[in-house]
Amino acid sequence: MGRDLRLMGVVLAMLLPAGNVVDAVLAPEGYKSSRTEAPGSAWTGGFDYLPDGRLLVSDNEDVFILDGEGTRTVVGHFETPGLFGSFVKVAPDGHTVYVGESSVGTISGFDLNAGGIGAIGPDTESVVAVVELNYDMEFDPWGRAFVSAATPGTWQPNRLLLLELDSGETDLIAILDGYSGPLAFDEEGNLFYCTSTAYPPEAVESVIFFSTDKIDGAIGESHLTQSDAQSYLSGVFGFSDMVFDDDDDLFGITSSGEIVQLSLEGEEVISGRFASVSPDALGATVVRFLPGQRAFEPYYQEGGTLTFLESDFGSFFRLVHVTPFPEFRVISLRPSPDAVRVAFPTEAEKQYQVYSCDGLTNGSGWQTVGDVVTGAGKPIIVLDTGDEQGGRRSPSLPFVKKRFYRVQAVQ
Repeated sequence: MGRDLRLMGVVLAMLLPAGNVVDAVLAPEGYKSSRTEAPGSAWTGGFDYLPDGRLLVSDNEDVFILDGEGTRTVVGHFETPGLFGSFVKVAPDGHTVYVGESSVGTISGFDLNAGGIGAIGPDTESVVAVVELNYDMEFDPWGRAFVSAATPGTWQPNRLLLLELDSGETDLIAILDGYSGPLAFDEEGNLFYCTSTAYPPEAVESVIFFSTDKIDGAIGESHLTQSDAQSYLSGVFGFSDMVFDDDDDLFGITSSGEIVQLSLEGEEVISGRFASVSPDALGATVVRFLPGQRAFEPYYQEGGTLTFLESDFGSFFRLVHVTPFPEFRVISLRPSPDAVRVAFPTEAEKQYQVYSCDGLTNGSGWQTVGDVVTGAGKPIIVLDTGDEQGGRRSPSLPFVKKRFYRVQAVQ
């Protein structure tokens, strides 16, 4: 996880931009961004992805599906006006939807396969539980539902609850310092949580996690405290929400507008800014990940989509999508004692030829480097070791001062 291809000290045939900007959203190198406006809404209680890639969004009135064209199809309606939505979550079965609101604390559930517009919220038959001040809900890999909710009356400490969706009963799993924070599960079932102790936010929060066996041991009469958790990373601004991609990188978003990536490199957690919200937005509140055919890595074709909700917390909200951008160019050169590693993105089944030139004005012209290679939808590396018989000296020789490279698709 956290793989990257770094630019080394060799001249490129084409220089890379700092990022790809679409609609004023800055995406990191190797990615592009786009956005979907949520029509007719100035507040949202969250969103989630359906299995087919469509977006399911909840505002303070309706739950609606947004397709690729931005068409809005209402599937649920809050019968009580003025509620403060907290989350919308698609269950592991792909068609049951759970919607939370923190004004009263109801969690409603309805089946998309039933058709029509489901009545949700207080005093409706869809209510499966009442959890006051509910904030977030996540399913573990075995389909169990967990809820993050503040303590009624005091708002502190925060509670992590196991929710039995059939009965509506809750089991206290952990008590944590501060206000409510977001949940996320990794593929092994470890429960990650970001603390929320400072308001206004400061860089004093921590991402912690409870192991699967700790969670299982807390079901029943006992419960965990913050001392039972393991530290993942400290000294961060509190995340409004967080999500794992399919490569176990954790992405967190902040109310100040930063999208942060946490990657485990060996035994060390590396933290870095991944992106930021648009200039007219103040912050981000919800983030989700839609897996693709390949890993969510720079320049990977069909590498999934990271979507976050940005807003000015008053007049608009929009969904911003960041996807790997398999643009056709050399993206990394890495010299070694006897070769230069030329890395470039590829499209699946497409063929490529690498060329080199020792001088753009008085050299011997562009010459092929290695054989034609077939792409696999992700960056690949071609080694330039030189070709003595072809008149191309090894790039490791001291008099080969600089060499330019380009990649061309084979027609």
